[in-house]
Amino acid sequence: YQLGGLGQLENDLFDIYKDRKEGIQTLATRATHIGELKTHYIATHNKVISLIQQTSYPASGRKKFARIVTLLTSRGLVCLDQFQCAQQSSGGIFNPAAYNREQLVCDMGKPTNILRSVHHFAKLNNSQGHFSW
Repeated sequence: YQLGGLGQLENDLFDIYKDRKEGIQTLATRATHIGELKTHYIATHNKVISLIQQTSYPASGRKKFARIVTLLTSRGLVCLDQFQCAQQSSGGIFNPAAYNREQLVCDMGKPTNILRSVHHFAKLNNSQGHFSW
């Protein structure tokens, strides 16, 4: 359940431009402060990692799966960083209706975004000690 919620939220982050155009309401399209959304996103990630640690699967498999989840989460964090920049450009309130496509579409094919994702992966991996078990 938690993993599905995390995956859906990440999907909503990457689809925010399309969802805004189609009038679809999601946590991402309704957010007014990206910092709060980011906190929720990271907390959901941490809950998933905690639940992975509690399973009875072999430790090596749990570590591998937790790394995959963290890699996916790091992609969403790149998106959230981009939205925080957009928020700063609009007086500190996130308003998807006020932004253009470039501000709302996070292109993970760009080398800079790939590097940002690796950076977030390393931060999540190291700062929270997810894989020390």
